[in-house]
Parts: sequence; C-alpha cells; structure tokens
Amino acid sequence: MKRLMTLTVVLLIVCILGCFCACDPSESSQPPHTHQFSDGWSFNETEHWHDCVANDGAKSDLAPHSWDEGQITKPATETSEGVKTYTCTVCSKTKTETIGKIEHVHDYGQLIQEVPATCEEEGTVAHYCCSGCGKCFDEEYVELETVIIPPLEHKWVVVEEIAADVNNEGSVEMSCERGCGTTKTFRTLRVPSVTMTGNSLSWAQVENATGYKVYVDETVVDVGAGLSYELGVDCMQHTYKVAAYTDNEEYMGESSCEITFDLSDNNLLSQHNGDFENPVEETIKLDCINDWNSYPYGNWSDRNGDVGGWYYICPDEDGNMVIKMPAVVWFPGNTTVKKDMSPNCAQAGKTFEISFDIKASEKALTANNNGVYGKLDGYMWDGSAHAFTFIGSSVVKDIATSDTWSNVRVRYTTGDTDGEYAQFNLVYWPEDYVGEDNYVLIDNIEVYEVIDNVAGNTNVDTIAGGDLEMFSQSTFNANRWYLNDTLLIEPSAIGSQLVNETEDGLPNNVFKAYSANSKNVEFDLKGDLALADGGIYKITMRVKKSAGATALTHIGFTAWAWSEGSADAYRLVEETFFAGVDMVSSEEWITIEAYFVSDVQPDTTDINLFFWVTLNNDTVQSAENFVYIDDIAIHQVTAVI
Repeated sequence: MKRLMTLTVVLLIVCILGCFCACDPSESSQPPHTHQFSDGWSFNETEHWHDCVANDGAKSDLAPHSWDEGQITKPATETSEGVKTYTCTVCSKTKTETIGKIEHVHDYGQLIQEVPATCEEEGTVAHYCCSGCGKCFDEEYVELETVIIPPLEHKWVVVEEIAADVNNEGSVEMSCERGCGTTKTFRTLRVPSVTMTGNSLSWAQVENATGYKVYVDETVVDVGAGLSYELGVDCMQHTYKVAAYTDNEEYMGESSCEITFDLSDNNLLSQHNGDFENPVEETIKLDCINDWNSYPYGNWSDRNGDVGGWYYICPDEDGNMVIKMPAVVWFPGNTTVKKDMSPNCAQAGKTFEISFDIKASEKALTANNNGVYGKLDGYMWDGSAHAFTFIGSSVVKDIATSDTWSNVRVRYTTGDTDGEYAQFNLVYWPEDYVGEDNYVLIDNIEVYEVIDNVAGNTNVDTIAGGDLEMFSQSTFNANRWYLNDTLLIEPSAIGSQLVNETEDGLPNNVFKAYSANSKNVEFDLKGDLALADGGIYKITMRVKKSAGATALTHIGFTAWAWSEGSADAYRLVEETFFAGVDMVSSEEWITIEAYFVSDVQPDTTDINLFFWVTLNNDTVQSAENFVYIDDIAIHQVTAVI
C-alpha cells in the first residue's frame, strides 16, 4: 500500500512538470530520470532502506529495524558475563547485549567432623566445604578464615621442685596435665646475688644466664648482660626485683631476687651536734686587732701598738658563751674588750645605764704580793675616737665572785651633741700579776635609758652580740667554728644564734636562722666522713617559723668534701631541696625531709654540709622574720634483700 501511494505521488509531480514544459516551446525536450533501487538492504544502527543504484542519494523503503526476540550466543557463567544477539527480521542487521554473571550457589555437601588438636599436633574444627569454590563454613554456614586448630602445647604442672638459691641451680619436674603422658625436667638458674653499693644495685654473673632484668614496680628494664643498675634517689618509694633469664630451652622461667629499702638506725650526725645539744667546747682566741672593722668582738690594745693582750669567747660551765679576759699583759699594754653600740646609746643630753654580768677566777680574787687587786675600767667612745663619758674604775675584788654571777650597772650622761658612733670599752688591769689563770668573765652587755632617775627595762642597744650567743661580723671573718667544731656561720647569717626553746617542759637548744638582709641564711655543719663512701641518704630536720615570718620558700643544702693538705673542695652532694617547706608554720614543729645521692670520694678528711634558708625577698629583713631549726639527722638508705 505504501509503495502504491509513493508511485501515485511521483506520477502526479511528473504530469505537472510536463504541463509547464509544454507551455514553454523554447525549452528543449529531455526524457525524465527514473530511479532504479537496489534489491539489497542498506542500514545503520537504527534504520534500513534500498539505495538508488545511481547513487544519487535517493532511498526507498526507509524504515526502523524490526528486531526479533534474540538468541543467547554466549551463555553467562559464575566467572564471566554472557552475550545475547538480536537480528532485524527485514534487513538481518544484528545487535548484542551483555548478560550478567551467574550468582554462585554454594554446595556445602556433608559436615566434616572436628579433628581435635593435641599437645603437639594441630587439628581442624567441624566445617562444611563448598565443592564449587572450595570455601569453608562453620556449622552455622558462616565462612571461616581457617579451619586449623593450633597445637595445644603442653600444660605443665609441677610434680617436684628444688628451689634455686644464690649458690645452686634448682630443678622442676613437670608433667602435662592434658593427659598426653609427656613429662619433662627443667633447670632453673641460680638466684642473682644482689648487693647495694653506693647508689647502685650490683650482682655477680649467673652461670648460663643470657641477660638480666630489673623490675621497678611494674616497669621492666632489660639491662642485657649488665651486672649493675643505678638506683634513683626515690628508691624508698618503690620495690625492685633483679631477675636472671636465659634462652636455653633446658631452663624454665626467670630466677629473681626482690629488694626493698630501709633506713639505717645510725644517725650520721649524732656525733656532730645536729641537734645542737652537745656542750660548747670551742674557745675562740681574739688577738690584738687594730681594726675598726672587727666589731663587736674586736680586741684592741688601747692604742699601744701590739703590746695589748688577748681575750676569748668561750663557754662557761653550763655552755653559755661568755667573754674571758685574762691578765696576760701589763702596762702599757692591757686587755680590752670593745662592743659596738647603736647610736641610741649616744643621744645628746641623756642619761643611760650600762649593765653587764661578771665573774672572776680565784687568782683574780687573790691579792698579789703588794696587796693590790686588779681592776676594770669602762668608758664610751664616739666616732672621733675620744672618750666623751668616763664610766669609772672598779676593783674586781669588790664586784665579783668566783661561784656566782654579779651584775654591774654604771650610769653615764652624754654631752650636748649626738655621738655619731658609740662603743663600749672594758679594760682589765691586773696591776701586777700576769697569767692566764688571772681572768674575769663578762656577759650580757646591755644599755638602758634613765628617765626621772629610773632605768628602763628595754635594752636600747639594737646591735646584737652583747650576750655572746649571736653570730657576729668578726666570727665569720675569722671563719670560726662553734659547738664542738660542728657549726659554722656564713656572712649572710649575721644575727643568727643558738637559743633555748623550752619544749614539753624541757630545755632544748635550737638554731635561730636569721639574715639582716634579703639574702639566704647560710650556715654549715660538720658532716660525717661516712658520706664520702657514697650512697643514697635521707636528711631530716625539724622546723618552725617565727610568728612574724612572712614567707619561707626554700630550705636546701649541698655537701663539700675536703682532703688534708688541699685547698680544693669536691662537691659531694648536688644542690638538694627539702620537701614539705610549704607546710611549716609558727604553731608547731614539723619535720621536713629530702633524699640525696652522695658520691664516693676517697681520701676525704673533712665534710661540710652547707645549708641555706630562703625567708623572703624583702630589701631589708624584718627582725621578727626568722625560722627555728633543730634535730638535723642523716640516715643511709640500705637494701633489704
């Protein structure tokens, strides 16, 4: 039908064109072109047609492809895709499409029963195995990574054991409790023989040991073939274990020695006056010193060159520090004690009363061959070095005894001008007999202002040292040791002193640490020579602040070792700070502590323990800002094995 319609349209067009041509006699007459179409089909991806054989582009029977239902030309499998081919029923054109892979369906087959593992042979779990893909599955059809059960290995139980010690190896007879019937005897290494030397643990080599481990609580340190381990200063807070191990299969496990730590009962400062209770035996001889800078204990010879005598600072019978003035020279020399006074004692137009205590030796109280006794002269000086007030002379026999202290009080009145300097001078004249056994003892030099002919109760001399207990400028300039050669004060400790603080109803000597400026209070104690053997130590001290203390921030110490004949010192202990300083109060004594390591230093003949106390950062130290220190003790850390 389509072809008939197409032919009709063509014929109609030809007729119309013929009419036009007939109307124009001038046009030449040409026969019309008649298309001749090929019998074969031409096509592309979507259509087919017949082309004109003249190749003029004419087409006939143009139409879309008419596809059949297709045929599978390559079946799909589990591992590769398939192909389906379609053919046009008119022109035989073909096309293809991909067929997806076929999904695998496992063929589990029969359950393969479990094969139990033994101590030495592996086994298999119960499982299915797909005959197609070879994968394995458990009884719930969950895929397995492996069906292998590893060998159980022997589970040893001890049948008999002989313990090892530091001298002998041990042994352990074992049997397997899994019932396989296997037995075996293992050897055990000797236990390491551990000792503490200095600040290290050390041990002898253990035969057949591959290496050694040190257990610090739960931490393991493998020291390999090493035979020592350096302890930390905090070892008292931990437990240690030294174990020997080996890779020799004949041996089982490790052999170990456990170590804890304790403190020695021996206080290394018990013989060095760490509690400040030892009697004072040191006698300090002060020679004739023509120098203003040696006050308050400077000894002059009353401007008589070097012919003046000397005096001593020494303890009385009860350990109280006093001045001992022996009659060791005679005119024109003398024995003179000079005590600097504060300017308060030289204010113009005032009357003062100077007070001091005195005792005398039996020889001083015995008349010499001429029936004349020795005497004391006392006077005050100002900054121009001339006497402005004469106090007077007193015969020793009239004012002193040998068994009890007497108090001497003498008044003086200043002139109309303030003295720019005040100094008390006390001279002992023996008159005839000269000797060390002819002496007077002087103590507690004080000054009181007299108002309305009544002496006050307050000592107006604010320069310390009148009681001889407080450390002074001259004592540290001469590098003086106190208290059985055990206490040395440093320049910053001027004003520090030994005081008696009653505790629990009993007298107790303590060290009052004070600095006149913002520097640390520094002092030394004699250290026990055992410190030069090296080791770990614990140092403790009891501390209490004054009520006026503003801040106590640090207390620390270090130690120096000296060898006889050498001027060089070796730092035996690094700078160490005490813990617990922040808890120190003025209400009660508390004990603070520090652990430290001391090096080994052979040939040591003296040890200084150098302490410092940081009180505050003020420009000038308050007189009420100090700290009490007592009972300094050092105990060595020892190993308990």
